[in-house]
Amino acid sequence: MKNLFEFATKELSQDAFLRWLFESYRDEKLRPCVNALLKEFCGIKVDSSDTVKTYAQWQKIDIIVDIQKSSGEKAALFIEDKVFSGEHNQLKRYNEKFGYYENKGYKIKRVFYKTSLLSEKDISAAKEAEWTAYDINAICKIFKPFENTENIILKQYIEYLFELHTAVNSQIKPKTNNGWIDWLSWISYFEKKIIPEFKDMYIVGCEKLAQYPYVCFSLQTEKEIPYLEIRSRDCCDNNFSAYILCYGIKDFTPQDKAIDRIKKDGFFKCERLVHRKGGKPKQIGKYKSVGIDTDEKFLQEVKKCAEYYFELMKDWRE
Repeated sequence: MKNLFEFATKELSQDAFLRWLFESYRDEKLRPCVNALLKEFCGIKVDSSDTVKTYAQWQKIDIIVDIQKSSGEKAALFIEDKVFSGEHNQLKRYNEKFGYYENKGYKIKRVFYKTSLLSEKDISAAKEAEWTAYDINAICKIFKPFENTENIILKQYIEYLFELHTAVNSQIKPKTNNGWIDWLSWISYFEKKIIPEFKDMYIVGCEKLAQYPYVCFSLQTEKEIPYLEIRSRDCCDNNFSAYILCYGIKDFTPQDKAIDRIKKDGFFKCERLVHRKGGKPKQIGKYKSVGIDTDEKFLQEVKKCAEYYFELMKDWRE
């Protein structure tokens, strides 16, 4: 059976799932999971005699869980939900909205809930705003005891969480570039496997577009020089490609010596220069290889390209 959450990958879909789960607290098969979340987030458990209601986008906050126990205890759980994006300076602003609930005697709890890894910016922002942050690793621990649930919706959500967990912790090169699981797997592979191999020799980092992640190599120099780029979408089906690109160079003067060397050397193909608007080159070399069917071969290709790039840029810097 296809997993619903492989299609429902957006934050609004996750909002809807969490609201559905919290409001299913009277279902005896779902209540243990609801209470596991509430105990973790609020230190509260509920039963069928209590009242749990959820609201979406109150004061632009993703989810509010309004908990009123039969004993009279009241709690308001505020959840800022992220799937892949980061915190956008919202949390501090949201703190100004809680007076409505505080004045009514609610205990306030704030959770930053992200089903991928937290960035340093996420962690810092949540800590400064006094929100408790949970990443995919922490979230999976909460849901793991319920992975054998008979409820198909909850079961599929947990299965999808574990897929995300595997992806964001992967050090194995993905074989495809389709969908969010691959997107996260490529980022993890670049950041955990490729970048550590070269960070002491080059300026190297992983960048992300909606369609694909890519890793860039450059050299520390006062001059603006082209950079080496390896894109996930070009490295599927046992293929490998790398490009020498010139985006971001403001004062670009063609370096004839370096370009002639690229043409003569032949490692990076440079039969023609690919230009952008204004006549300035955007691509001055391309390398392509096939039969790259193991991670070891892929890493060897990256090393070869990085070494050639380093030598070629010596001429560019002169």
